[in-house]
Amino acid sequence: MLQVALLLLFSGVGWAQSESTQPVTDDKKKEVDSPPPAPSHGSCRYLWIDSPAEAPLRALSAREKFKLGACDFTHPFTYIYAAGDAAVSTAVNPGSAYGPGMKGVVKRFGVDMTDELSTDFFSVFLIPSVFHQDPHFHPLGQGHPAKRRVAYAMTRVFFAKRDDDRGNTLNFGELLGTTVTSTLANTYHPGRSQGSRNTGQRIAISIATDSAYNIWKEYQPQVERKFRLQISVVRRLAQKATFSH
Repeated sequence: MLQVALLLLFSGVGWAQSESTQPVTDDKKKEVDSPPPAPSHGSCRYLWIDSPAEAPLRALSAREKFKLGACDFTHPFTYIYAAGDAAVSTAVNPGSAYGPGMKGVVKRFGVDMTDELSTDFFSVFLIPSVFHQDPHFHPLGQGHPAKRRVAYAMTRVFFAKRDDDRGNTLNFGELLGTTVTSTLANTYHPGRSQGSRNTGQRIAISIATDSAYNIWKEYQPQVERKFRLQISVVRRLAQKATFSH
């Protein structure tokens, strides 16, 4: 519920900003109509770009994959989301294993940030580097039937582009990365049910939610153009929501 509430909040703020009634001058219109400047090579904005599936792959080096994970982890919204999730979850369930009050908030915040660090390290950097695959989702884009786009997006959790752009390979970053991070999380999540069955269920739920999130990423450019949302904030929120299992 927290993720949904925050998503609606930021979507509303972004839409309101884009629907401002202030008059638009000719200079401002030119500024709006002109394309944004291209991000510099190696910057976080550059590394975050998901190139189209049918375009040549812009392969990342192991160093760039490490930086991509670091960009995700150090993004201010990562901390804002973790703090909000910790505060609301503690208020809603003060009797959990984390405990009540500020002590519980701090514990939850630490666990949320450790989850993020684990995901960025294993699923974005280490495993894709070892298996020479790209950690991005590459949207199929407009010009294809909706059913094909949805099916493509949902199955990307099983397949990833090879670094040499010679077809696809098994998505070890998603499948193995989720297995590693979920198993590792058992060691520091207080009160979490242990055992292979419970862990396997969490792994399956995580992969399933990532699969559903890929549908959002497939259609995100169209949603941005249609509703003129401040999509960078909404996208970060959706990313965090998939890690809160």
